[in-house]
Amino acid sequence: MKTFKIDTETLNRMKSEGRDFYVIFTAGWCGYCAALKGEINAADAAFELFEFDISDEECPAWEDYRIEVVPTALYFKGGKEQSRKAASFTGLRVKEIKALSSSP
Repeated sequence: MKTFKIDTETLNRMKSEGRDFYVIFTAGWCGYCAALKGEINAADAAFELFEFDISDEECPAWEDYRIEVVPTALYFKGGKEQSRKAASFTGLRVKEIKALSSSP
């Protein structure tokens, strides 16, 4: 499975287009993010996953999307956030990200 790197402009465009999509907020210094990327690369999942790097602690996405820990995954339906999952003490898994689309 492959992720597609996006930035603020791309994320805003995808939302305004009313798309359904998954995005994970990651940071280069995050060990859980590195582990998740390894699992993503090995996964054979049939959904698109976008990656937004917020390594810079001054990145406005931390506040704009209320990110408290990385990695954090969000699922957007019709361009609006429907659900989210932040890493726990064991990290974040691909199956947890995919399950976001079935959350209420």
